[in-house]
Amino acid sequence: MNGQTQAVKNYLTAFEIIEKQNKNLHPEREKAIQAFAEAGFPDKKNEAWRFTDLSRLLDVDFIPGRPAELNREIKAEIEPYLFTQWKGAQLVFVDGFFSETFSRIPVSPEAVQISTQLSETNTNHTETIPQEDLPKAENAFTLLNTALTRTGVSIRIKKNTNALPIHILSIQTNRAEFSFSMPKNRIHLESGSSLQMIETFVATGETVYFTNAITTIQLDENSRCDYYKMQNESRKANHISGLKAVQERNSVFRAHTLDFGGGLARNNLKAVLNGEGAETVLNGLYLGRGNQHIENHTVIEHAAAHCNSSELFQGILADSSRGVFSGMIHVHRDAQKTDARQSNNCLLLSEEAKIDSKPQLEIYADDVQCSHGATVGQLNEEEIFYLRSRGIGKETARHILTYAFAEKIIEHIDIPELKERAETFFRNKLGEKLHLNK
Repeated sequence: MNGQTQAVKNYLTAFEIIEKQNKNLHPEREKAIQAFAEAGFPDKKNEAWRFTDLSRLLDVDFIPGRPAELNREIKAEIEPYLFTQWKGAQLVFVDGFFSETFSRIPVSPEAVQISTQLSETNTNHTETIPQEDLPKAENAFTLLNTALTRTGVSIRIKKNTNALPIHILSIQTNRAEFSFSMPKNRIHLESGSSLQMIETFVATGETVYFTNAITTIQLDENSRCDYYKMQNESRKANHISGLKAVQERNSVFRAHTLDFGGGLARNNLKAVLNGEGAETVLNGLYLGRGNQHIENHTVIEHAAAHCNSSELFQGILADSSRGVFSGMIHVHRDAQKTDARQSNNCLLLSEEAKIDSKPQLEIYADDVQCSHGATVGQLNEEEIFYLRSRGIGKETARHILTYAFAEKIIEHIDIPELKERAETFFRNKLGEKLHLNK
């Protein structure tokens, strides 16, 4: 058992290794690793992490990943995950490193700027954290990402540009066992621009590794971003992600997260509505099986008046899996005429499955419409009986009702390639549980 102390030392050693390999590390990395060493990993005394068992992450000495040798076997494993008819950019990362072989970046006008880290020597892809804020950074994983990131994407959509969609695909192969990857993506939409963006995380096998991903999105006035994240990693993997969107006047941000894999999977999502008329939608679907642990933590900061937000998270838990939802809607004093709604619904498919749900409102304005709620239940036996009375088998009836529960999220996917892939992943995972793949 390594525990907290040994785990911190392990990442300090990893930082030294990366520092020796790269002589021009951004000074913010040094500040971040020092702050991480002081703060350590969160424990269950931290309210935001009290349901999170980090032992499966802390008990392994993860090492920096290395680029994969793209032999014929690895290429055959990767190709099924590509969008073959994709018209936009497709940026592929294999074992944490950008792959020119599989990536496709169409010739773009100057209005769409996409850059990636193509080698370990290009390591300045890091978000500046003011020195006075480092000890107060959101959690250890943000600091780790800042200190150890070696890969990521920077996207800038210029004013009044409707960009082609962008797909960022991260694939972990069996060669990545016991390694870590710390991707950092930064997206900036200038005023009047729009973008559909997908982040996909998958694995070609059931190996142990650690993904710690951070994505930040800046939406200027009248811009729009439709963001999708689909995670179907190894069920032995650890996946921690952070997503932060900062919105200005009349901007629209719609995020949809889908979690089917990961032994430990946690999403930290935050939207800050800084300008009047901004709109945020956070939707999520998660399916847990075996002993999977899947968490979604959301924070929506209503900092300006006349803004709307909507959250809907649907969870399906089977076997002895566990889900956690914690959602905070914070309405600031000046955020009058706020309309904010939050809902978390969970379907338990076994006696051993468990959900902890904590919807929260913190309101300092008096002219608002806000609501939140959570439901936990099982499949309706009367509905199952009705379907069986129409000649449908019991397991198929359970599948139909479970899919109908998930469809409330899947139906919001506006990208055909992603919707088809999400439906396939979901049906396959559900079928493994309900024996429907015969």
